[in-house]
Formats: sequence, structure tokens, C-alpha cells
Amino acid sequence: MNIFEQYLDKIKKILLDFSKNGDLILPDSLEGITAEIPPSKFNSDISTNVAMVLSKINKKPPIELANTLSEEIKKNDKLIDEISVVKPGFINIKFKPVFWTDFIKEIIQNSKSFGINTRENKKNYLIELQVAGDIFHKNPSSCTPQEIEEWSKISSVTFLGKVSDMVGFWQGCDVAILPSHREGFPKALLEAAACGLPLLGSDVPGVREIVVDGVNGLLFAKGDCQDIARKIEKIYADQEFRQSAGKASREVIKSRGLSNHAVEAAFVALFKSIKTRAAFANDR
Repeated sequence: MNIFEQYLDKIKKILLDFSKNGDLILPDSLEGITAEIPPSKFNSDISTNVAMVLSKINKKPPIELANTLSEEIKKNDKLIDEISVVKPGFINIKFKPVFWTDFIKEIIQNSKSFGINTRENKKNYLIELQVAGDIFHKNPSSCTPQEIEEWSKISSVTFLGKVSDMVGFWQGCDVAILPSHREGFPKALLEAAACGLPLLGSDVPGVREIVVDGVNGLLFAKGDCQDIARKIEKIYADQEFRQSAGKASREVIKSRGLSNHAVEAAFVALFKSIKTRAAFANDR
């Protein structure tokens, strides 16, 4: 058992004790909860997705639940030096030096077996997919309620339904993704780009006019779930590219005149032009 498995067991015990007081609802299984090393910028030792896994069943936003759980976790572990919450709901933990002293002692005592992965050999990433938008019943290609219900069982997927504050939504995300099979000129990607997000999109007309592959995001083959997964993994692993791509997205909006102000001004100019032409026509 490695350090992450050990600490997950400790977190799960804290959750079970916390739930006995009626302050927390737990699902039948806690297998979706993970712990990994967070990016170095957070200066933490372990990051866990526990709040995002439990947010649905507790009907609370991941950030709100993460704040509650972080207080409970720190209260029950004297070896924690600092604990913090980062969007969309990860709990980052930094331990006191004595934790690592004890940890090294355990490695020495169990040197022959320590670090062996006893679980299924899978890649695990601290990623949550947030889906904004309602079912469009009149569109035969729209997702069905049954599909949404089934996908909602995945701990790292959250369906938000209709979202009115899209600026707030995009600002709470790290990457925007649009796996459409066909598009005109997708407003969702325009909004995300205006908010300075790196973009992932299908290599189809409309999308590729906004997503400049390798510059402000990555394109993937239409309908190819394996390629989508590869591009998500690629952008997840490259923080430097995510940062540069986010800046490039803002530049695409500004340089191509795609901001709300620029589009409104273009429409006004168009309407004035139509009105002027109509006036000339009446003079004839």
C-alpha cells in the first residue's frame, strides 16, 4: 500500500465518522475518491477529489463542500500543517515535517514491499468534467434523459443543466471542450476564449476557425473518443501550454474582432448601411 492509498483510507474513516452525525451523505461506495501529487505551484503534498465525488449526493457545490470537509479533515489529523481548497473543489494538504519522518521510518521497516501497486494499473487524473446546458428535446441528436442519468453516476462528471452566468462558469474552469460533429460558429468556444481559456475542439468547420491547433488549444478527430482522451491528457500534462494557450485565446478574440463590443458595432454598421441603401432606393 502506497502513501496515497494509506491517506485515502484515513480520509474515508473521517468521512464515515462525520456522516454518523448526519452532516454528510455518503454513497454506497467511496471508490471514486482519489489522491495524487498536486502541481508544484500549490506547494502541497497531496490533493484529493473527495468533495467533487460527494457534491452530487449532498446537493452542494464542490467548493462549498470542500471547505466544510477540509475543516473536518484538519481537525482530525494533527499532522496536517496547511490545508487549502482550489477550484473546482480539490482539497490540497501539506503535512508537518514529522509526517515525513514517520513515513521514511515506515519505508525502511517495509523496504521489500513498500510502493508496490496492488490496485488495477490505471492512469488517474484529478479532472472533473462540468457539462453546461439542458437537453434539447426537439433535436434528435440531443442526449436523452436516460443517458444523462447514467453518465451522472460517474463521480468526476457533473451536469449543471441550464447556466445563465456563463462568465462565472467559464472562470471556474481550466479548459473548455466542445466535441461537436458540426458547428456554425460556436458561441460557447467564443465565450471561453474571451475568458482566457485554452480550448479543445473537434476538427470540423466552425470549430477550427476558433481553435488554432497548437496555439490556443488542440483539435481532435470528430467522434474519436480515443483522440479526445489523448488531447485531454496532453493538455492536462502541459501547464505551460495551458497558460500560453489561454492568453492566445484572448488574442484570437481581440485580433479577429470577435468581442461583444466589436460584434455589436459591426451589426450597427450593417443596419445603418441597409437603412442608407433603402433610403437611396426610395429616392429613385
